[in-house]
Amino acid sequence: MTLYEAYEDSHIRFDDILFIGGSDYPIEFPVYNSSGAQQDLTSYSGTWFLSPYGQPEIPILELPCDMAGNYSFIITIPKSVTLSLSGAYTHQLEITDSTGKSTRVGEGTIVIKKGIPSLGDSV
Repeated sequence: MTLYEAYEDSHIRFDDILFIGGSDYPIEFPVYNSSGAQQDLTSYSGTWFLSPYGQPEIPILELPCDMAGNYSFIITIPKSVTLSLSGAYTHQLEITDSTGKSTRVGEGTIVIKKGIPSLGDSV
């Protein structure tokens, strides 16, 4: 069974995330195959998406993923973005193999509490 066949009828549910806006916030995504073993991602790329919770048709942020070893992707939501966000959001990870085939492999919920801006920050 390929990685894509394993995700046809299901996907990974990422742990819920809660943080205060105004910081660079890294999120790491390990990916597993249908046997539960870590998937070697060296020939894959990843893209991360964010939308308001319950509104996946309204994307507000899309970031390319960096490799974190051979088995995980990582993104960092920049401070300039987190400072202006508050509320509940849905996030999803899409992986693309070397042939160009893409699959959304997981999603989760992020809650961002409004950060108190420093006097030098503009919101």
